Amino acid sequence: MVRGKRAGRGEGSVYQRKGDKRWVASFIVEETGKRQYIYKDTRKEAYDALHEALQAQKQGMLASGPKQKLKDYLEQWFEEVHRLDIRDTTYIHHYRILHKHIIPPLGHVQLQRLTPQQVQRLYTNKLQEGLAPSTIRNIHKVLRNALENAVRWNLIVRNPCSQVTLPPLKKRDTPILTVDQAQHLLSIARGSRIECLISLMLATGIRHGEMAALQWQDIDFTKRCLYIRRSVSRRGGIEGKVKGGYILGEPKTKSSKREIMLPNFVVNALKAHRIRQNEERLKAGGSWQDQDLVFCNRHGGFLYPDHLLERFHKILEEAGLPPMRLHDLRHNIATLLSVKMKNPSKLVQDLLGHENEEITKQVYTHSDPSELRKMMDDLDTLFGEDLAN
Repeated sequence: MVRGKRAGRGEGSVYQRKGDKRWVASFIVEETGKRQYIYKDTRKEAYDALHEALQAQKQGMLASGPKQKLKDYLEQWFEEVHRLDIRDTTYIHHYRILHKHIIPPLGHVQLQRLTPQQVQRLYTNKLQEGLAPSTIRNIHKVLRNALENAVRWNLIVRNPCSQVTLPPLKKRDTPILTVDQAQHLLSIARGSRIECLISLMLATGIRHGEMAALQWQDIDFTKRCLYIRRSVSRRGGIEGKVKGGYILGEPKTKSSKREIMLPNFVVNALKAHRIRQNEERLKAGGSWQDQDLVFCNRHGGFLYPDHLLERFHKILEEAGLPPMRLHDLRHNIATLLSVKMKNPSKLVQDLLGHENEEITKQVYTHSDPSELRKMMDDLDTLFGEDLAN
């Protein structure tokens, strides 16, 4: 065994093994009293690793936890830490990310030996498999949070996820209707089962889950307003962990609980909708599920999202309008009120239930082509005649 330079007391040592000629840095971990070994290919690498470890120990940043596979750590973190801080719907979403995209390719790696290169390769492979950049970022969010906790637990020195490059997001083009198109949409929807639903979502921008959970007791026809008090989501379950089905819960954020004033055309649509619903209740008889839902299926239960979207797309097609999500109506009312009608963004923020004004401005309001044309026409008025001569 070839010894390196003799170190002082408490400074560790470096030596070369006889068999494979690898260099070993060893030192005593103060927290456990046990000797820790670091293996490197060269003497310099061993000394550098020893110096780094001793510095980390001095600063209280030495990873001194037990060695374990990434899979074992992730499963413990997910059930004992992460689950305490998330909703069931988020739990299901993150559970599937963990067990489909992270553990299969990386679970066998020792936690303390996970490198940024391995994480980067995971993201590259997932992109090549056809996953969207937004999905890669969701994978990154789960893995980064898990490894940040490992740093806090002193299991690793630094988070490998902090040293990777993420794919840029592809911004989705949200169809923004002109005023004429929006009026045409309401005209084509008139008389359909979702006429009132489209009118309400287009006028108020309420979220899909808020709309689906809306009850008649939440509407005050005298004051012409409604109250957002809950939200509903439909989820697939995880056997032995979380049940599937329709789940009623709190709205998305604290600011999502709100009072929304209604225009007369929506109030009238709601009154007509209630009359039609009462007729359906009588036809259904004993099969009616009395949940006081404003928007329900023919038996009083929650609307099935896919069927609702199918009806909406048929109306869009009949109106000659581009395909869009129901959620896009939320973007449309934000743009209409802020850009076209010049309302203060703070009022639009309160209507949509956003936590801050920047979300309303940056995500939900879009440029109006007609306003851009008017801006150029104004420049023509200012400069055009002089430059044309």
